[in-house]
Amino acid sequence: MPSISEFFSQFKGGTRVNRFRVNITNSPGMNGGDREITIRAASFPQMSVTPFPVNFKGKTFNIPNVRNYEPWVITVMDDPTGKDGNIHGEFMSWSNTISPTSAIYGVSNLNTATANRASTWKVTHLDHETGSSDLKSFTMKGCWPISVGPIQLDMNQNAQIAMFQVTMAYTHIE
Repeated sequence: MPSISEFFSQFKGGTRVNRFRVNITNSPGMNGGDREITIRAASFPQMSVTPFPVNFKGKTFNIPNVRNYEPWVITVMDDPTGKDGNIHGEFMSWSNTISPTSAIYGVSNLNTATANRASTWKVTHLDHETGSSDLKSFTMKGCWPISVGPIQLDMNQNAQIAMFQVTMAYTHIE
C-alpha cells in the first residue's frame, strides 16, 4: 500500500464536475444558429446495450444487441439574452415548432416536424487547472426537447437565478 506522500505525488487533483461547456450547433429552436448556453447541471448521457439471450445446450448466453440512448436531463439557468426574451422562452418556442399547440399532427407529420427541427449539442468536460483544455466530450445528434420544465416563482427567494429542467431526446452520440 502506498504511503500518503506517494499518493499525493501521483494524484493530479481529480476532475471537477463544475468545469464544462455546452455548445449548440445548427439549432432551429435556440435562435437558429450556433451558440453556447449556461447550463447549471448536466450529466453524460446514459447509454446501455440490451443483451439478446441465446440458449445453447442448457445454458443462456447473452449477446450484445441494441444500443439504447436514455433521455438527457439538463438544468438550465434562465437568461434574458434569448430571442424571445429568455432561454426558457426559446425552449418553449422550439417545442411549439415541433408540435404546435394550435394544430393536431398525425404520427407521420410529427416525425417529419421533429426531424427538421433537431440540432447538435456538444458537451465538453474541461480540466480543473486551466478550465480550457478538453478532458472528454460527447456530441449528441438529432437533439430536440421532450419536455420543458416550469420556472418556479417565489417571493421568498431573493438571491436566486431562475432555473428550469429540460429533457432532451437525441438520435445518437458521436
